[in-house]
Amino acid sequence: MRNTRRDSIVGIIWLILAVGIGLSMAVATSLLALRFHKAVEVADKAKEELERSHQLLNATGGMAKVGGWELDLENDKQVWTEEVYKIHDLGLDYEPTGKKGIDFYAPEARPIISEAVKRAVEHGEPFDLELPMITAKGRKLWVHAIGQAHRLGGTTSKLSGTFQDITERRLAMDEIRRSEVRLRSLVSILQNHVLSKQELLDLALSEAIKLTDSMMGYIYFYNEGTRQFILNTWSQNPLKDCCTVNPQSCYELDETGVWGESVCQRKTIVINDFPDSHPLKKSYPEGHSRLFRFIAVPVFNLDKIIAVVSVANKESDYSEIDSLQFTLLMDSVWNAVERKEVESERVKLIGELKKALAEVKTLKGFIPICSSCKKIRDDKGLWNQLEEYISRHSDASFSHGICPDCMIKLYPQFANKNTGMS
Repeated sequence: MRNTRRDSIVGIIWLILAVGIGLSMAVATSLLALRFHKAVEVADKAKEELERSHQLLNATGGMAKVGGWELDLENDKQVWTEEVYKIHDLGLDYEPTGKKGIDFYAPEARPIISEAVKRAVEHGEPFDLELPMITAKGRKLWVHAIGQAHRLGGTTSKLSGTFQDITERRLAMDEIRRSEVRLRSLVSILQNHVLSKQELLDLALSEAIKLTDSMMGYIYFYNEGTRQFILNTWSQNPLKDCCTVNPQSCYELDETGVWGESVCQRKTIVINDFPDSHPLKKSYPEGHSRLFRFIAVPVFNLDKIIAVVSVANKESDYSEIDSLQFTLLMDSVWNAVERKEVESERVKLIGELKKALAEVKTLKGFIPICSSCKKIRDDKGLWNQLEEYISRHSDASFSHGICPDCMIKLYPQFANKNTGMS
């Protein structure tokens, strides 16, 4: 605009000079028109370049999900780029102010950003923060807010900076963190070889509660034949304020309501609005803590559900990452439980075989026997009837009869002389 006005003044001066040196008014006017036409072409080209730069800036900001902002402290008016409007889920007709901008941050983040802005205004300190926010449509995001003060004579006149949606990066970092926690939990569980099966399940539930930032949890064994849940492990937190110290130990599937849906649907169930009405919900069992959010995961052995593990009452909503990490942890733990059961059975079987072999070896060794009455002396020095000793040291049992020679000797009157039997 400034160049166009300058060209207009120069053109008028040029026209006066042209007439003064003898050129006709028509010629001078034509030359002036050509000059103005060229100036308009230059201005249009500059405008097109500016528009292309603006479009490129918006496209780049859109891809990076980053925009710019400026706050005039004199009137509390704020200027946003298009991407900042998009991040807030607002139209370009919205008129932002400093206070309105802060109100979009999550309640727990507002004191932090307010203090940062205050220090920037009063002391000129820049800020660089990653904070949660809630958009006009209720979406929960993480944003990276950078701001700097513009000061003149020791007084801050305005603030400006950038505003970026970093939700995807924060979710990826959170997934990595939870994966690390899950792996540490698994290492802690699997490296503890002295735990019994029950101790292993107790520890697994405790680690699952920590992994998902939950307040409580339980493990119920499930029998597909009887359609019954049998309590195995229950965390201590839900019983602190209960009127009973004994949670119900057995449930029928048809009586469980929504938390039995993990069996009915054979998949993980996540509910983040438990207090709301739901057609599948039943009343709370006596002494049960109130539920607000929960995850229930079915545990499979081949194609059969053998248990259900649940955690509940995380302060914020359970996410897909929570569900995935919880499921992976419990699948790994249950594989460890099954291996421990197999190992216990193997140890028991080996013990029984060793005991049997020890007893067989006793009968194979030197056995002191009386040459007259045929009694056998045991390792305690006691003399035992032959059949009693053999029965005790083997699986053999005896039935009593009499041989032909003894029949003739002892009962000749009953003996058959031809066969030797009565």
